[in-house]
Amino acid sequence: MNALEGRTDGQIKVAIQSENNKNIKILFADNGEGVSNDLADKIFEPFFTTKEVGKGTGLGLSIVYGIIKEHKGDIEYSQENHDSSFLITLPIKWGPTS
Repeated sequence: MNALEGRTDGQIKVAIQSENNKNIKILFADNGEGVSNDLADKIFEPFFTTKEVGKGTGLGLSIVYGIIKEHKGDIEYSQENHDSSFLITLPIKWGPTS
């Protein structure tokens, strides 16, 4: 994971929780450097990147955002202390799909 590159103390956490049998919440967190608050609103925009030229296109999170929205879900980014996290919420659909 790029956010933890060069760190010897890197940690990635994943948690999954059901919410009233209506939604599933998936949390991905790490102790990487994160994104400053003034840039956090832009991270889901296509071609936005904080990486050096040639190190990334800035498409990954915008593609993830689009897929989650197509499935009627939501994704949020937050940063507290030294932990950055993405919380994905997706509706649970029981039974056959049409």
